[in-house]
Amino acid sequence: MNPNSPSHEEPGFTIVRDFAAPRERIWQAWTDPDVMARWFHPEGLQTPRETVSVDLRVGGTYTYTMRIEETGQEFPTAGRYLRIDPPVRLDFTPCASRRPVRSFRQPADTCESTHLSVSTSHGEFPARSTTLRE
Repeated sequence: MNPNSPSHEEPGFTIVRDFAAPRERIWQAWTDPDVMARWFHPEGLQTPRETVSVDLRVGGTYTYTMRIEETGQEFPTAGRYLRIDPPVRLDFTPCASRRPVRSFRQPADTCESTHLSVSTSHGEFPARSTTLRE
């Protein structure tokens, strides 16, 4: 079994969503620091642009820091890119370790919309797999 691919034998989940945007725009949302700063945080937190960095290459890292607006409490986050196939697939860890792995996939559909599939599994080498289709 490939440790960087999700497996049906491993516990996990899949999120599927359709977006009214071309897959290049969805890819940019996951890889462009300016865009990531606008949405890489839950409600009530912010991600200051100066905290976001992306070294978009296999083995490269990304970092960002979420901040609670009211208290200033910070939550630094970093991960490593494992596979990059623009704008179809992006495999990365959500932390500095090799586990778990998130994989983002978006197969081709139409020019006006994108089908995004994100899978996460939590086996010995947990994986997330994301697929985007236009």
